[in-house]
Amino acid sequence: MCNLCRLLFLLLMFNTSSLFSDDVEEIVVTGLKRTSSVEDASASITVLSDSEIDDRGIIDLKDIKFAAPSLNYTEVFYSSNISIRGVGALVGGSGQPGVSVVTDGVYQLVDTTSQLASLDLSRIEILRGPQGTLHGRNSVGGTVNYYTTEPSQESDGYLTIGFAEYSQQKLEGAYGQGISDNTSFRFSFNTTKKDEGFTKNLSEGAYEIGTQDTETFRLKIKSDLSDNITARMTFASTSVEGTPAPYVWLQDLRSKVGVIQNKNDQLTLNPHEVYVTPEGPLGKDFLEQEYDFASLVLDINTEFGTIKSITSKQDYSFLGAQDRDALEFPYTSNRGLHESEALTQEINWNIVNDNIDLIVGVYYLKDDSLRDEIFQFAPVVFNGLKFVFDQPEYNTTSKSIFLDATFDITDKTNASVGIRKTEDEIINTQNNSNVIAAFGLTIPTCDRTIKIEDSNTMSRLSLNHELDNGNNIYASLSEGYKVGGVNYLVCDDPYLSEELESFEIGYKGDLNDKTTIQIAVFDYDYSNFQTFQVVETTAFIKNAGDASLTGLEIETFTDINGQLSMTTGITYLNSEYGDFINSSSVAPELGFQNVKGNSLNYIPDLSVNWGFISSKFDSKGNSWTNRLDIAYRGNTSFSEFSPDKGGFEQSAYTVVNLNMIWESADEELSVRAYAKNASNSEYVAGFNSGGFNGGTFGTWGAPRVLGIEVKRNF
Repeated sequence: MCNLCRLLFLLLMFNTSSLFSDDVEEIVVTGLKRTSSVEDASASITVLSDSEIDDRGIIDLKDIKFAAPSLNYTEVFYSSNISIRGVGALVGGSGQPGVSVVTDGVYQLVDTTSQLASLDLSRIEILRGPQGTLHGRNSVGGTVNYYTTEPSQESDGYLTIGFAEYSQQKLEGAYGQGISDNTSFRFSFNTTKKDEGFTKNLSEGAYEIGTQDTETFRLKIKSDLSDNITARMTFASTSVEGTPAPYVWLQDLRSKVGVIQNKNDQLTLNPHEVYVTPEGPLGKDFLEQEYDFASLVLDINTEFGTIKSITSKQDYSFLGAQDRDALEFPYTSNRGLHESEALTQEINWNIVNDNIDLIVGVYYLKDDSLRDEIFQFAPVVFNGLKFVFDQPEYNTTSKSIFLDATFDITDKTNASVGIRKTEDEIINTQNNSNVIAAFGLTIPTCDRTIKIEDSNTMSRLSLNHELDNGNNIYASLSEGYKVGGVNYLVCDDPYLSEELESFEIGYKGDLNDKTTIQIAVFDYDYSNFQTFQVVETTAFIKNAGDASLTGLEIETFTDINGQLSMTTGITYLNSEYGDFINSSSVAPELGFQNVKGNSLNYIPDLSVNWGFISSKFDSKGNSWTNRLDIAYRGNTSFSEFSPDKGGFEQSAYTVVNLNMIWESADEELSVRAYAKNASNSEYVAGFNSGGFNGGTFGTWGAPRVLGIEVKRNF
């Protein structure tokens, strides 16, 4: 759709008269770097409160993906990847996130670390659509904002103990109080153990895979340094040890692609079953993650507005090894190392008067990271050939300046404009080689240092109009981009930044005195669309040219009778590649194909969330809450190729989650019994095409898990 047509429509739509009734409960959000209500914001927003987080047992993004429209989360090859409306990171790749995750105003640099931040939360805000002018690069799909509980002068806290199937144990707690008249603290911690994996290892002498022990703590200190200056300091650390979710066969195509089969090889295509050898070429599977975080946020109130300074230091490290053939014989395995040390600084100035709400700011990022990966064959295979991918330097410097203003046009109509200028510099060094130790051979395959410089300007324009009944309609034009980079596993040209133009119109308000509704219709146009590829043993990112996506979202809440309520989220997405010529590694006989018109990867055509909540009180004042949450996901393509031409498609599935919560009348004690994936649905959660050993591979979603938690507030 041409931009002029969009603007004309955007302007004309505000002649719309009142549509529905007029009682909207105001929900305050701050994810747009200013305080506003969900109804007033010119964006699609889902808010999960602290009580909803507790009642639904939301621990991380694996749970949130079934609670919010259009949000998806996948894991494969140690990687955690988030997408909103199909826009996000590249599963299993080394590329940049496509959805920004922000914790207490601090941008999380790696998708994996965003999973480590969800502890003692007061709310979660999910902003859908490009958020680049305020949240910067890699917010092309949207933003997930975590808000942790603030310290206060009051003494309060909680302790939670939980047990679940697969030998899962949880201990979590928090406590805070005032230290002095102007200073308070809050300390929170979490330790979880999972001694059994979701996938059964069928190999002789097998060990448990998919196990995980996690320890997290966070200390927050809030101090009013003066009447006009408030400081918030946060120190947090997370460590994870265990074995990664296994790499499993999804399709056996060995005879089709001409891979010679060993008659003694055993493999399985059954969900939650795999062959992982006790000792692969690089030993047992394992993973170790460490994440250390420190931040300082200063709020300085002046007569000219509020100045906010956000400083953070983030250190992340990962070391892991994984079986890569999922066969009983130890053919191949890989070991990966990733380390990152990052410093971020943002300063913004918020000026508010009767007619305008203005934010201007600057942002700086310095991220020094390295990767080292080894792909090792057994000695009897290719004489123990070893692929070494050494990236001792992948350093990123990003600087940006931004402005965002909301101003009144009339007493019922306001406009927002935003612009952000970003300059990125990436310095990449690679020392890749092929090694055959038996012959003393080391063959360099990539020895280079390159510098990439990129500059991007993003803009946003939106209009919001209050109807006669107090409900709102809005329209927006916005841009976003995901930064380009270098494939460390190959020696090709850098891939380009992905750019997105978005047009969205929406309605927020009441259908009647019992039901609130949000509706959004949107149209996305991509340039230099980034897609993830696996050819033989090599994974890389390449630009697929143009792509498009159109969609519809409907989100409702209905208070049926005061004791029974219902939530609904419906998302329909229609996406397609433009001209993109590529070949499938598992259908080489078809040669190069033009996949124009095929669906984009990881985007279900239809997603539906239903939630039913019943609450009642007994004669002693104790409350009983039952939650039934149903999530339907339509057909999802995991590849740019159609299923009959080398692609893979996940058929539609439904996940049912059950929660039953009892809470004492004094709200000091609660018990939650739950069933995650009570329907025991089998679905693919992550996908990775292959070719070198004749199959496609991925990971399965979690099976049914029953558990119980006891929480004591004090």
